[in-house]
Amino acid sequence: MEVSGQSFHRAKGLEADYTVLLDVSEGDYGVPSRIEDDELLNLVIPQPETFAYAEERRLFYVALTRASRGVYLITNSRQPSRYIRELCEIAGDEVRYET
Repeated sequence: MEVSGQSFHRAKGLEADYTVLLDVSEGDYGVPSRIEDDELLNLVIPQPETFAYAEERRLFYVALTRASRGVYLITNSRQPSRYIRELCEIAGDEVRYET
């Protein structure tokens, strides 16, 4: 078995049988991050995003789709990421939630 730790960004383009996403929780450094983008970013982005956390949502999707057999999300049960709540609403019984 081989184990490696990488950021969501670094995992782009890679594949694994299983992935474990750590600290998928709300918060300043959570998923999505509450830290605001630098205003300079608006100067280089041709058009503002139409919905909140668009880039972070895409990055989370990339992290989720690296696994071919299974994904494990580790979160703070008191502050799970809004993305986990959305996954549970959409996937229903396909998501197993353990405490």
